[in-house]
Amino acid sequence: MAEKKKGAGGKLSRSETVTVRLDPKLKFAAEMAARKQRRTLSSFIEWAVEESLSHVVLRTGPGWQEHEMLTVAGLVQQVWDPEEPDRLVNLAMHHPDLLTHDEQLVWKVIVQTRAYWKDWELENRRIPYMPAIRQDWEFIAAFAAGDIGMHLPAAGDRDERLRNGKPDPED
Repeated sequence: MAEKKKGAGGKLSRSETVTVRLDPKLKFAAEMAARKQRRTLSSFIEWAVEESLSHVVLRTGPGWQEHEMLTVAGLVQQVWDPEEPDRLVNLAMHHPDLLTHDEQLVWKVIVQTRAYWKDWELENRRIPYMPAIRQDWEFIAAFAAGDIGMHLPAAGDRDERLRNGKPDPED
């Protein structure tokens, strides 16, 4: 008789855990739906959230980036990146109106620091210098949160990666 492998049985590892509160009636309904689909409640909720993302409309109208409508699912396709600095920059560049207050503070530090921008533009848009932003990410976030009073790199310091510049107030 073959031995059953420990951990077998379809368990999937998840990288994020979210705690939610549900009305008892809604929880009961979700449990019934999960049973019908032969899923766990957690799996059903994850599926339901994913399904709903294509129904939450962020923008509509002609002339908007060649699309008639943008949903949350479409937004995720545009801005998702596994690395947090890249994800925030993508969101800020494409949809700054969706930034939280804390993200706006981080973005402001990036915008005002010349070392985080390439020296050329594409289609009249500044291009972020992602290697520098990634390297300084923890410092940028701490500075934006007011946790540390450091100076960020100036444009001339980009290659040496020295932290002795100041955010450029002109931007």
